[in-house]
Amino acid sequence: MSDKIMTEVPQTHLPEIKAELKYEQFRNVILRLKPLEHLDIYQEVQSEENLDKHKICESFRNVLKSDLSLEEITSLYTVSLLMLLLSESQDDCQCHRSLEFLNECFNYTDTLKPTMIHYATESMLESCKTVSGDEEQYFVNILEVIPHAMVSSETGKMISLGLLRAFIADLTNTKIILHIYRNIPEVWQMVKSITVDSILEVWSLRRSYILIKSFALLITAATFNPNNLSLRQAGYRGFEKPLNITEMTDWFKNLKDKLDEKHKITKSKVGQTLVRYIDSNILSLLSKNGTNEVTSNGGTETAA
Repeated sequence: MSDKIMTEVPQTHLPEIKAELKYEQFRNVILRLKPLEHLDIYQEVQSEENLDKHKICESFRNVLKSDLSLEEITSLYTVSLLMLLLSESQDDCQCHRSLEFLNECFNYTDTLKPTMIHYATESMLESCKTVSGDEEQYFVNILEVIPHAMVSSETGKMISLGLLRAFIADLTNTKIILHIYRNIPEVWQMVKSITVDSILEVWSLRRSYILIKSFALLITAATFNPNNLSLRQAGYRGFEKPLNITEMTDWFKNLKDKLDEKHKITKSKVGQTLVRYIDSNILSLLSKNGTNEVTSNGGTETAA
């Protein structure tokens, strides 16, 4: 079980880049989760267009008292992420219940088998993509709740790292086969395949934010978090400080400086906030040379 230390980097509010999920979108995802269609709560969600959210959450929590298959618990991982996202617009009590449900889901079985991590990550990616036809909004939504899964359990952390890696692969048109986090240098190769000029000229601010936040969460959880011993003992690698921190720092500093120059001219508050986000959540971490430097124990490194 992982220590309950929030691994998310400090938050910088970007008012025009926010997670949002409507009940109808949530309901549509539930109804596509075929491993759950035998459940009473599935039938209720199907028959009623606006079922009470507290009832949905409590009913799914009760399901966790049963013996569940891999397909069923993976479907519940998806439900728990979206349930928390949906509850953020509700009262604090509902949000607390949804967070408890998420923690219970990711602690139902604390397995770290690579095949299970791959299956769960891939299934969640496909299920969550049905939320919206807007791919960028889909990424923003999941990024909002990933930090909670990341600290829920070791299983939750490995799945979260796999999701973040998949987001960056998608943004950079990198093909991956196994959805398992490998190491920061692999992700860095994806990032630097995109030129800073392309980001400035072609990418939306929201797309840039997704790349930046995904990378920030990865380095925070994998490189600058001392609580990864259990994962290394399970055979996973990629938690040591990468050797090319200077190269990463130079790239992100260049991106920050050029975004700053551009958005001082455009007077975009969101753009200027994104500049501060890079400074606070990536450059400040990369500057901690020598911090949390560990040697990865021997283990089986998964192929891409």
